[in-house]
Amino acid sequence: MASLLLSLQEGTHAIRAGNELPPVDHPAIRRAMELIHDESSADLTLDRLVEMSGISKYHLIRLFREQTGQTPGRFLTE
Repeated sequence: MASLLLSLQEGTHAIRAGNELPPVDHPAIRRAMELIHDESSADLTLDRLVEMSGISKYHLIRLFREQTGQTPGRFLTE
């Protein structure tokens, strides 16, 4: 219900069309995706994603691929 109400109201909680992130279940992967989306620059490293997500490097890569179908690096380039 809250999701429906928020989707009807414009604001900072809404992701603009065309920039929509794919849905994921794991909160650490969601944080990593948001960081990639917000800071998509050459300075963004896997170590920074690990630091922000709070899980190990290998667990992040495995979960990211499981949740999105691609690695964090591939997600960043696309």
